[in-house]
Amino acid sequence: MSWSYFIVEILAPIFVCILYKVYGLENSFYLYIFIFSLLLILYVSDIFYLHIPNLILFLYFISCASYYGYVDFTLLLQHTYQLILGIIVFIGIYLFVRKGFGFGDIKLLILLCFFFEF
Repeated sequence: MSWSYFIVEILAPIFVCILYKVYGLENSFYLYIFIFSLLLILYVSDIFYLHIPNLILFLYFISCASYYGYVDFTLLLQHTYQLILGIIVFIGIYLFVRKGFGFGDIKLLILLCFFFEF
């Protein structure tokens, strides 16, 4: 077994317990668990396959957009503006810098712009 399995299996429950301690059972707790699971899946995928699957990014985007639309439509609009700003900034970085950034990293950073608030 790879060392990364051990790290993931140890750190995942510890991180979930820390989130529970900080947020309790509020909506923020579930949102951050959702985002943490995305990052964990993509970490393992990127380490082993050097690939970030578009399908997983798309499913998380649709799920999170549905959540924001359910909670408050203005919240969905605010996060959509952040997504557009993230697209402009990170595509610009990708086009002009290109050192150390693969396009999978750019896609993930753009998606994280949608998840989090400024």
